[in-house]
Amino acid sequence: MTMGKILAIGAHFDDVEIGCGGALLRHSAHGDKIRIIVLTHSGYAEGNIFYRSPEDCLKEGFASAKILGAELVCLNLETLTLSFENRLIGILFKEISKYQPDRVYCHFDGDLHSDHMAAGSAALLASRSVPQVLLYRSNFSTPIKPWQPTFFLDISCCLRAKLKLLEVFQSEKRKIRAWRRNALANAYINGSLAGVQWAEGFVVQRFLEN
Repeated sequence: MTMGKILAIGAHFDDVEIGCGGALLRHSAHGDKIRIIVLTHSGYAEGNIFYRSPEDCLKEGFASAKILGAELVCLNLETLTLSFENRLIGILFKEISKYQPDRVYCHFDGDLHSDHMAAGSAALLASRSVPQVLLYRSNFSTPIKPWQPTFFLDISCCLRAKLKLLEVFQSEKRKIRAWRRNALANAYINGSLAGVQWAEGFVVQRFLEN
């Protein structure tokens, strides 16, 4: 599975860990170079009360990246403001052109969350020169178009490590139990489809082999 240079793009801190954390753990174990780009500072508030502070998000993001042996880049855009437009495409295209990844993991563009959908759509256009582009799902609400994974990675060796990775994001502790439940359920379903114990599933946008 050794690829060389891997890029994972998420709208928020925790998205790539939920959607492709097992894959990134596998890449790390195989010695691949990993870069994670998080588009927003990921903090959110109601009025003057922060339910999740940008500082906590960044700290957790670096802790996760350390576990994965990954380089972390935060573009510090505002949470819940992403839109599929030329500015975002241009930002991602510049980052991708500098890094020259062999494989990109990005959001499924049919995700119901507006930030996820915008990030996924922009990443697909910005990744047009990347040999392999795989879409992950990090929101388990009903998508706006069918989610039909066609590519599977066996994460039986690192499922426990993925679940521990999710625990890093204590700023979202109200959601971690649901994340774990969904991660287990989806890993079991994907594993059954792939003929292994546990797997992550992806939609293939492009898959060119060397």
